[in-house]
Amino acid sequence: MDIWKSKVLPKIKLVFVKSAGKKAAAAAELVKSFDESKEGIDGEFQEKKADLQPKVVEIYESAPAPLKVLIKERSKVSGIKKNSAAITKFFEELAKIGE
Repeated sequence: MDIWKSKVLPKIKLVFVKSAGKKAAAAAELVKSFDESKEGIDGEFQEKKADLQPKVVEIYESAPAPLKVLIKERSKVSGIKKNSAAITKFFEELAKIGE
């Protein structure tokens, strides 16, 4: 998340600073609002991370070996297509954690 604040956000702010008048004020307000909501989401994520991480690891460890390879090497599109059912099941298991 520090990458967001250090690299992405300053570039977005530069675009809006070049604008004049109401656009710049509205953009600044938008950026401020986004920062605040992002910090809230970040805090919520950190609170739940300790509880959810063991569950995610358990689901990952129970996944078949080909799926683990696809997770580690995300660029294998053909493997994703071949194992779409396993991937769907994996995501469904992850979705159940949040319920």
